[in-house]
Amino acid sequence: CDWLAALFHCHRAAIAARHGDRTGARAALAAAAAAELPTASSAGRRYQLRHATATVLLAVADPADAHTYLRVESDRLATAGAQRGAELLHIPYAEALRRLGHADHARAALVIGLAAARAGNSYRAAFPGILVAAALAGATGDEDHAGTLAAGWHHTRQTLGLPTPLGYAATGQVLNGTRPSPVSLDELLDHALSWCQAGAAPIPGS
Repeated sequence: CDWLAALFHCHRAAIAARHGDRTGARAALAAAAAAELPTASSAGRRYQLRHATATVLLAVADPADAHTYLRVESDRLATAGAQRGAELLHIPYAEALRRLGHADHARAALVIGLAAARAGNSYRAAFPGILVAAALAGATGDEDHAGTLAAGWHHTRQTLGLPTPLGYAATGQVLNGTRPSPVSLDELLDHALSWCQAGAAPIPGS
């Protein structure tokens, strides 16, 4: 079906991005967009494709493109009634904002994304968001929270045998030799969310 074809091309894009093939990744994303019929896909499938596209854009070091794409597509999902998917897209959106130098707005976006992930137990979606929160804490000089979040994230990643999520390799630099520290994923998510909520500023146009 059209959705499976689009998903196949998104996987091709992810593989190309992991190998540093920017041209191949962008070509595969273009093929995915051409293959999909948005009105024929469920809300969950539309979210999956848009999240995959966003992480590839972040992986090929195009935060401005990822920012524009996510702003438009999250609005479209919300308009189509897929509010939860639109909110979860705020996690990669926060990373795009962070890389563009908008730390306060990134923090506000992360509140939306992490709150949606917490409410729906969407740990897979939340996992990179915790790393983004650690990076934001470090960027604002809050070394205590940055270290705690980074150490807990590092421990969880190692325990589960996970690689750094696609699109977040640059974010992972916040670890900088951080030693893993045991903590549950629930506690880690709650910590990241509460830190973001404590100092979030409104997102322009939201």
